[in-house]
Amino acid sequence: MKNYLALEDLANKDEYLTGKKIVVALSGGIDSVVLLHFLNKHYPGNVRAVHINHNLSKHSDEWCAFCERICNSAKIEFKYISINIQNSSNIEENARKKRYLSLTSELRVDEILCTAHHQEDQAETFLLQLFRGSGVAGLASMPKIKSIGDSELYRPFLNISKQKIVDYASKNHLKWIEDDSNLDTNFKRNLLRIEFLPKLSSAFNGLIKNVSRSAAHQAEALR
Repeated sequence: MKNYLALEDLANKDEYLTGKKIVVALSGGIDSVVLLHFLNKHYPGNVRAVHINHNLSKHSDEWCAFCERICNSAKIEFKYISINIQNSSNIEENARKKRYLSLTSELRVDEILCTAHHQEDQAETFLLQLFRGSGVAGLASMPKIKSIGDSELYRPFLNISKQKIVDYASKNHLKWIEDDSNLDTNFKRNLLRIEFLPKLSSAFNGLIKNVSRSAAHQAEALR
């Protein structure tokens, strides 16, 4: 069995990535900036970054330039891909699909794509699937590792709390950008994150961790 659950916190090296060529999906937000820093620290020379410019914000070009600067500063290979999203009733979902298509199409032979999804992201995904009436497959939410063509998508931080990511950024004096769209509660995920999860977390101890565990149970049920 593959040991890809070795990473317990941000102090330990993720042995699953040893010897692998790594592509980090770099948005410029705190999560992906921490992921890039963490992986480059442990696997220098084996990491490059790809930024997807969605062209949805007036700040999009600034974010792209920011990502390029931090990569140049750390001597990390950088590439950006510009995409355009058609106006629709579900911009968030369309952007996600086009982003992943662009990222996976960009992978070279023997590279593994890493994204910075964490424990709170997993809990949000589980609840969104629950509210849609999804079955076991949907409630399994995001797998830590997933085959994509001849390569893999890997989420090193999936069992890591957001607070640990914030603490790591602070400890290492990292800078990141804040996407203004993250405050738009017209997006269901933002509404859940901003309005509901804080209240639920205050009423139920360990909510995020427990919901993430439920997603893992669903994934086990699929095997």
